[in-house]
Amino acid sequence: MRLATGMRLACAALGSCALLLTACGGGSSGGATSAPQQIVQLPPPPASILNAIAAAHEGVAYSGRRTLWYRVGGGKSGTQALSYSEDVLSDGAGRFAIDLHDLVVPVVHPSEEDVFGLLQKSREGFAFRFRDFRIRDVTRMLQSYTVHGTGQVKTVAGRVCAQYSFQKLALQDRTYLVSVDNATSLVLAVEEYDRQGRLAASMTFDRILYAAPAAGSGYHTDLPATALVPNTDNHALLGFPLRRPTLVSGYDLVQQERIDAGGRVWARLVYHDGIEPLFFLHSGRVGHLSATSSAPAGIDPLAGVPTVRVSRAGSWTIAHCTHAGSEYVLAGKVGERELLAILRSALH
Repeated sequence: MRLATGMRLACAALGSCALLLTACGGGSSGGATSAPQQIVQLPPPPASILNAIAAAHEGVAYSGRRTLWYRVGGGKSGTQALSYSEDVLSDGAGRFAIDLHDLVVPVVHPSEEDVFGLLQKSREGFAFRFRDFRIRDVTRMLQSYTVHGTGQVKTVAGRVCAQYSFQKLALQDRTYLVSVDNATSLVLAVEEYDRQGRLAASMTFDRILYAAPAAGSGYHTDLPATALVPNTDNHALLGFPLRRPTLVSGYDLVQQERIDAGGRVWARLVYHDGIEPLFFLHSGRVGHLSATSSAPAGIDPLAGVPTVRVSRAGSWTIAHCTHAGSEYVLAGKVGERELLAILRSALH
């Protein structure tokens, strides 16, 4: 159940939330891993439907239980997996909470499941805002994905849903089959397939109630954050110069903040391609000189060889780098080569 270093850092710097998976042993998958059946591509849905799906994620009041499954590796014993159920609620005005209900795979000691539940609670902000499928910006999404109706009518948690296919256009392409409640536009089921057509993850609501959650519900609380000034190094606010990446292709920068977590100051930059997020986190040594400031004679403030560790968590790639007194964490559903290219663009 131990988190890798980069994932622990992401847990703190993303504001009481971590990346979506832990290295929690193994176990055989109980879910399908084969490619989806041939998808019938109907004309793209109108913008009104896409806008309704985008708005429903935080704009619909509900409570329910859902089951999630992730492929986390493979080996001689078969596909390794993580599967669990969780209770989720949203008040339709931006407040939400997620709690672990049951860890299905792997089978672990009850004390280990308790630890996993605490970890899941600590990352509920990430889960609701970034792990779960959502349309973040319709215009940007349509530049990054092809969208089609499949003609399939699905029943999920007793609700009649229309199914849509979202296929990424870039080299690291993936396909999402998304079942949307016809009455509320809320996403009730998602199957995510990788570029080889293998099932990478799935989410399905087992039951759902459309109503305002009970009074006194314990909603998620974010860490305090301070907005950073665009296009500056924000040295005065951070205590160190922010080194932004200059090579982030296919993603728009939508959020940049100072976060204080784990006894350190972090700059948190959030990008997205309309659906998938990409994170860049930087924590520097307070008072550290920038590359353009006056350093003592013979001293290069960016000297030294960066130390980089790369890990995988489901569909995510995470890079953790230490260099010249700074730490960097990058995370996204991109390949290792692309992630390291983004990192290099921040270091040079």
